[in-house]
Amino acid sequence: MSDPLSIVKTGQSLYSLIQKPLANLWHGARVRVFKFRNRNSPLTSAKTKQVATSVLGGDVPAAISFRNISTEHVFIAALRRTSERDFDWRVFLLEQLGSTFQVVWRSDMLSSFTKSQIEVQDIDGDGNCEVIYEDQSFGTGGGSRSLYVYFPDGKKLHSLTESLNWQDLSGPVSPEVTIKPEGDSKLVSQIERVASKRGFLKPSTEIDFDKPEFAAQRWHKENGKFPQGKIKIHYYQGLPHILSTTVATVRASDRVWFSFFKGLLVEYDPVKDQHFVVYSPAWFYNWVKCMLFDGERLWCGVHCMNGLISYEPRTGILVKYERYQGKDLPEIETISYDSSVLVLNKTLKLPVSGFPRPVQRPVLPGMPPS
Repeated sequence: MSDPLSIVKTGQSLYSLIQKPLANLWHGARVRVFKFRNRNSPLTSAKTKQVATSVLGGDVPAAISFRNISTEHVFIAALRRTSERDFDWRVFLLEQLGSTFQVVWRSDMLSSFTKSQIEVQDIDGDGNCEVIYEDQSFGTGGGSRSLYVYFPDGKKLHSLTESLNWQDLSGPVSPEVTIKPEGDSKLVSQIERVASKRGFLKPSTEIDFDKPEFAAQRWHKENGKFPQGKIKIHYYQGLPHILSTTVATVRASDRVWFSFFKGLLVEYDPVKDQHFVVYSPAWFYNWVKCMLFDGERLWCGVHCMNGLISYEPRTGILVKYERYQGKDLPEIETISYDSSVLVLNKTLKLPVSGFPRPVQRPVLPGMPPS
């Protein structure tokens, strides 16, 4: 005859094995029934906007009402600004309290001037909807685009941001992706699905260093931010196809140099119909704004940088001069030439012989060139 205590322990072991699967099945069934019963919004669109405007004031162009399984209260997610003349957008969450509504959460002020698209969606399948919205901020030097997901049940805000820095021509061409706060891999995968549906997380840009549109990236890969010595060059066929405005042009007997706004300094060979990059600014505000060829060296004044850079076509040596005979050089606005003397900013006269050429040291095996 079996021991009653053994029977009880066996039963407990069996129950512990099936308890969690049964609980998950029961919760899943409850969620499905809840979503079916609440497949329609609890308030009409007009009523939802009316309530949100009454509680928040100002201009409320978008408001969505919904229910969560964790409470019998109705929620309203709303996008609001002070007036139609203002751009102080915020996202608000209102929760029913008796017969009225109260603000239970508000976002920081959005950066974008344009109206964000808000939505509510149960992204983790627990029966509680999350509030989803976007924000973006772009300037001449970079920008970012963010997806925000607010979890009312846990009162937590999560974000996925794609950032680009166009100022750094030596940096990546694909956006940097950050998720805050970091942690739960399951939650990250849920946010990833939502982000992908909204146009985030697109395939990274495929770089082909043989194509001229990636000339800046190739130049920095091979030469660093500024080599202060002999540069490694790569020829591209034809004239440079760069959308930026041409800032300065200098012609010699067998070549032409073009400088582009917030971009490259390029040498073009009209006989062979090919070009290569002489200089690419690591920070795109350091473009060449004025230049002069004295028959041996190309002298360049650089925007937002004190001193000069010079390029010697015969040797392929690129040099930056920040000082002249122990004295700091100013930012150069104009360059002219008179009998082996550079005339900088129309008044500063400096003999070319005072700018030393760097000595090229032999490259040892396994060492990069200087």
